[in-house]
Amino acid sequence: MSQEDKFAKFESEKYWARAHRRAMLDQVIALVKQCPIELLPFEEVRSRLHLHQSLDRGVQQIQVSRILGSVGRYRDFTFNFMPREEHMKQRWEGVEQHVTAVGSPPIEVYQVGEAFFVLDGNHRVSVARVLGQEIIDAHVWEFPTRSGLSADANMDEVLAKAEYIDFLDKTHFDELDPDEPIELTCAGCYNELYKQISAYQRRLNPVEPDAEPDKQTVQSWYEDVYSPAIEIICQSGVIDDFPGRTAADLFVWVWQNHQDLEKLEFAEIDLASEVRGRGESGLFVRLQSWFMRK
Repeated sequence: MSQEDKFAKFESEKYWARAHRRAMLDQVIALVKQCPIELLPFEEVRSRLHLHQSLDRGVQQIQVSRILGSVGRYRDFTFNFMPREEHMKQRWEGVEQHVTAVGSPPIEVYQVGEAFFVLDGNHRVSVARVLGQEIIDAHVWEFPTRSGLSADANMDEVLAKAEYIDFLDKTHFDELDPDEPIELTCAGCYNELYKQISAYQRRLNPVEPDAEPDKQTVQSWYEDVYSPAIEIICQSGVIDDFPGRTAADLFVWVWQNHQDLEKLEFAEIDLASEVRGRGESGLFVRLQSWFMRK
């Protein structure tokens, strides 16, 4: 073995040791945060978001940090694409030596919104992460969807986006040209919205209480109930106390805490004063507890 080969082997072993240490750190983080350690599984994402035909976008440069999942190897790497098993060492080091010596051919990925899933090239992505590489060449196939993933999506977001797509299927909300989409971060919240729209439908049409909400009802609910309430929430500034949550999240919480529609009659709620009551039994504490459960 030449001196050059010995040096390359030494470097690859050093990088492997770094990768394996980071994998163990990722495991600790996953335990502390109570979150999955592995990558996002593409097949589950495809099923939940009803992804069908892909579009060939050709070879392009993508950000390594936006590669969040894998088509078939999602359990082999942590959420940061660190190798989880010791038996991966030989292949990982071989890929690192090849990439360092001659460069990397384009990986192959699926795109869903702003997130990417590796079809071929998982080890190359792992090596790129350890080497601090920010950009990688990739052949991209994009799956169009009514609700794409963000650049830092996790499984909670996948579940929320899946619920949103089901919500769109039932309400056709995206066909009404709303001012902006309804963005919820809490699992189950889109189902709560649909319950409210159904209740609104029954209130408008008590003669047919079992009728499914039509587009006109959804439009009326959006204009007469949802939009005014969101405006109040935004003006109150309450949502600033909950980074990562949205005004729509708070709207659902208010709905769940005021479900007697006959008494409420969709009246405006002074959230600025009501929610900011910081006593032990105040709405702020209850809201904080609710967000932490979601």
